Amino acid sequence: MVAVVAVAVITLTLTLALAPADTALAWGEPFPVSGVSAISAAMDTASVVGPGVGGENGGAPQAGGPPQAPQVFVGTATVNGTLAAAGTPLTAWDGAKQVGAATVEESGSFVIQVARSSGVITFRIGGSPADRTHPTWTPGLVTTGFDLTAGGTTGCLGTNLGAATPAIGQQGGSPPHVFVGRALVQGVAPPPGAPVTAWDGDRQIGYAATGENGAFTLTTARAAGEITFRVDGRLADRTQPRWTLGQVTTGFNLNAVADCPEGTPPATVAEALDGRFVRAFTFDNERKEWRFYDPRAGQANTLGGFVSGQSYLVLVTETVGVSLNGKYRNLSCVAGNCWNLIVW
Repeated sequence: MVAVVAVAVITLTLTLALAPADTALAWGEPFPVSGVSAISAAMDTASVVGPGVGGENGGAPQAGGPPQAPQVFVGTATVNGTLAAAGTPLTAWDGAKQVGAATVEESGSFVIQVARSSGVITFRIGGSPADRTHPTWTPGLVTTGFDLTAGGTTGCLGTNLGAATPAIGQQGGSPPHVFVGRALVQGVAPPPGAPVTAWDGDRQIGYAATGENGAFTLTTARAAGEITFRVDGRLADRTQPRWTLGQVTTGFNLNAVADCPEGTPPATVAEALDGRFVRAFTFDNERKEWRFYDPRAGQANTLGGFVSGQSYLVLVTETVGVSLNGKYRNLSCVAGNCWNLIVW
């Protein structure tokens, strides 16, 4: 046993002495030193080099070894062709296990650290699956230019999946009202990472992503009236009559039974107008609120689709004739007024 250890140390020492000074290293590779320093480094390093270094989550060491560094991804997040709003949650997944979390910064940029993963790493932007994956996890690797794009929510189009506004830290230090429970969509738990949002009228005051079996913990900012909830973009069956400072409400289970609004995606309507589309509004009679779509608003848009038989106010940049939903429309500008009322 002594002879084997001695050979290992001598081999390591020779390797260290021969390593060039500018060698890029990862865990388990020899550190470039020479001479007496090589012998010292070999004695200090021999006990940790080799298999079994790093914990399951890239943090706790195994067999006395150091923790493994995470893999870091740096890039830009885009949703529906628009840069994701600052504060939008970004998560990394190894199957059904979340292995990384971050929030999008200004201009859609993000830096996310990913813990040990055994398979393909997938990503979600605000609960929506991103278009890009990473085949293997490498400790200590920094991957730049890793841009991600999501096509929208995993549920209904046009629902705001960003962080609550205002953020909890902007309430002057007031403790939030927290809801803990399980979220379902038509009686079935959504995939991990599905968005659960809280609303005070048309203002989003809370966001959380579901875990296993729909479990969630939702922190909400101050609300002036009744709080409504959405699961995966769909209106849930339960409300909270009032917001309470510092309250933790457990067993607050939600079931979203409403279907997504049918109709033509607003982005398709905007594309048909070939750069002349500015924005559109419609009035929701059930909730007594206006819904809108503006290509610049990204996830803040609340208009999910153009539904047959409903009325819409559409703003254009100039007079244009176009076929929309099987009908020819003449959208005009008169004396600087470019709003048009149409029935879809």
